[in-house]
Amino acid sequence: MSKFYTSNFPIINLHKKASSRSEIVTQMIFGDTFSIIKKMKKWLRIKIKEDGYKGYILKRKFHSFVKPSHKISVLKAKVYKFPTGYKKKQLFHLVQKLKSQILKQNFSSSLKVGLKEKM
Repeated sequence: MSKFYTSNFPIINLHKKASSRSEIVTQMIFGDTFSIIKKMKKWLRIKIKEDGYKGYILKRKFHSFVKPSHKISVLKAKVYKFPTGYKKKQLFHLVQKLKSQILKQNFSSSLKVGLKEKM
């Protein structure tokens, strides 16, 4: 079994040959996992775990793959005034605040429409 690494850069071009002038096969984004097939002086031949693409990337410092410990199932976030270890007072749920702002905007716009109709 080969060792896996994780891309810790926003975007990395995957080239067909070991040259920056070579055709770009695809791009890896932050968090993509890959294994190294062959090491060269400035280049690495890799295979992306998620989609199976093979190609060359410039040699850089990559993180070893770490199995995820959590799975995101709900898209909301709790926002705190201080980092963990300080005052743990929860300020608000981000989603609830956004919903209340949307409701206020909808209410004020419907109120304006209602006033225009009466005039």
